[in-house]
Amino acid sequence: MTGDLTSDKEKMARERRKRKQLERVRQVKRAKQRLRRGVFGGFLVLILGIGLFRWQQNRRAEEAWQDYEAENYLSGDNQAADGQTASDPEVRAEYLNKLQALASSDERYQTILNRAEEYPDNVLRMVCQNEETLNFAVDYPEKKDSEPASTVGDVTKGVVPLLIQWDRRWGYALYGSSTIVAVSGCGPTCIAMVACGLTGRNDITPAKVASYSANNGFLTESRDTSWDLMTYGAEEYGITGTELGLDEAAMANQLAAGHPIIASMGLGDFTSSGHFIVLTGYANGSFTVNDPNSLVRSGETWSFERLKNQIVNLWYYTVL
Repeated sequence: MTGDLTSDKEKMARERRKRKQLERVRQVKRAKQRLRRGVFGGFLVLILGIGLFRWQQNRRAEEAWQDYEAENYLSGDNQAADGQTASDPEVRAEYLNKLQALASSDERYQTILNRAEEYPDNVLRMVCQNEETLNFAVDYPEKKDSEPASTVGDVTKGVVPLLIQWDRRWGYALYGSSTIVAVSGCGPTCIAMVACGLTGRNDITPAKVASYSANNGFLTESRDTSWDLMTYGAEEYGITGTELGLDEAAMANQLAAGHPIIASMGLGDFTSSGHFIVLTGYANGSFTVNDPNSLVRSGETWSFERLKNQIVNLWYYTVL
């Protein structure tokens, strides 16, 4: 009898252990399920967040371009320029891979990929780096061989107009023998803005300044614009540039006197290498800028603290 009781107790103990083990297994399974749901939910939120961010960026760039087009009649007249340079297969493959990734969110990138053989590397790089240039790039195969506009449109003397280097009116124009205004023409575009604003002339286009720059030695072998264009080169258009120190009060005073400032920019908000922008005004502790490569950045204001470590050199401009 005692043996039977002992056996029953052992069986009951084993059953309890089994139930506990089963319960632990169920708990582990439920924890894993909750973890998977949490990871999936977090991933979904991340994807939705990225999608919303890209949509907002695209929408912002598109609205800025629509506003720019509304203020500047774009006739579609542009100069021929194939802008071809020696191609690096590996680098080109990187651009194409990035465009392929972007194509899932915007079919215009796929349009470029479908005709990729018609695009030089520098135009592919441009559109990979700056989504604001997307419409310009889509039109490249059809419009690269047309004449540039002869004017920038309406100009008011004393007001620096915002001109964009990848504007279809002149962006396809050749700058030297291996690049185009849209890709490398920030310097000529800045000179055109300042010259039009100070003189009131509307026939000083980025394409014309780029041609003058290339023909007179202001375009370097690396397809950069020499600082000399900012000084004595600008005199061709009735203006002169004088170097200015990096001082907020001095900059504000020149702008208040009606003297726009061209800034050579280094790594930061405006460029990953080198770039020129125009400072057009100063109010409430912030500068307004005309960035020839971005309608979005041109619509923002910039504090001296934000700009100072990015500025490489400055020139203020007056009429000769």
